[in-house]
Amino acid sequence: MQDSNVKCNNTPSSSTSSKVAPARRIDIVILGAGIIGLSTAFYLLHSSCPDCIVHVTILDSSPDLFACASGRAGGFLAKDWFAPASAALGELSFRLHRELADAYDGSTRWGYARSASFNLARRKRSNETTGSEQRISRRGEDWLRYGASRVGAAASGNGGDGAQRGLIAPTWLASGGCEQDVELSSTSETTAQVDPQELCEFLLGKIERQGAVVRHPVTPLRVRRTAAGELEGLVFADGGGEETIVLRSPSHGPQSSSNEGITPDCRAVFASIDGLSWCPEVFSRLNGELYLAGLNSSTIPLPDVATEVKVRDDDIGDLVSLANDLIKHSDGIETAVVRAALCHRPVTPTGHGPWGISLSLGSGKVMAEMMTGRTTSVDVSGLGLQ
Repeated sequence: MQDSNVKCNNTPSSSTSSKVAPARRIDIVILGAGIIGLSTAFYLLHSSCPDCIVHVTILDSSPDLFACASGRAGGFLAKDWFAPASAALGELSFRLHRELADAYDGSTRWGYARSASFNLARRKRSNETTGSEQRISRRGEDWLRYGASRVGAAASGNGGDGAQRGLIAPTWLASGGCEQDVELSSTSETTAQVDPQELCEFLLGKIERQGAVVRHPVTPLRVRRTAAGELEGLVFADGGGEETIVLRSPSHGPQSSSNEGITPDCRAVFASIDGLSWCPEVFSRLNGELYLAGLNSSTIPLPDVATEVKVRDDDIGDLVSLANDLIKHSDGIETAVVRAALCHRPVTPTGHGPWGISLSLGSGKVMAEMMTGRTTSVDVSGLGLQ
């Protein structure tokens, strides 16, 4: 792969260059070719920067890209499920996801789909309140630390209005022989889904065609500084653990988007189950896959390289067992496990946490604005280091 210079579209032409100050060169090195690093590069190379020439290089230590959370996460997107410090960033990013999908046929290329979201409460006895039901009230930013369900972060009154208030629960959802309640928590106006690996592959292709250089695998040896001792333009895009499985079931098949981008049965279900110490999440995707996750731990060691992540067979067995209980089956046709994964994500007091995919585009846009000296689209001062 050859290095190449990438100029902003409105860089002065040679005929007018004598009348304006020379464009300033900005060399950016991004550490990590995950979805945050790729989003940052994308907006750097698609920015409106009249006085700069941007050069972007992305370095990643993994021989295979998107081997962890950036390629294996659920891809759930929300508009207003965030803590106050990241609320504006969440709303910006949700809008950018929709705009990107509209501009580049995201429905076909990375499975973008507007998605209604449901809260499932399953219990053995109707007159008891279990610990799992109590956890549902914790806000979603505490999800990885306390085992809460992300649906607890949904804005109050988000259960829909008008025609969408009558949305039915997923047709693939089984009762499991238990008493359960299924409530609409958010409509397709405020939640959506993507296939994160396909989105990452799209962003990677776009930035490489714009001249970005992506090198992997690389091993860090030393840090080089400028003559003044400064280190400029580095993005640390790192990206507890969560076991996940992807299924194919005869109860859910590939979907086709309507003109409004709403699919008939792309749904997100956030469950609280009596007797279960964790809160499952199930997403029915546009391509017919069912994604099941929610089995979290903050004690799984982080490997040196993403491709060295190993799933834990016992945990995957628990997910498969739950899938057999949550998802309807047809006689003689079994639900098949397509793939299994363990997703490592940063656990910090503020910031992305379990929201890396949802916040990716907004984070990349704001980072690009900071690096080129422009006013940021939203205020992210609440996410700074204290």
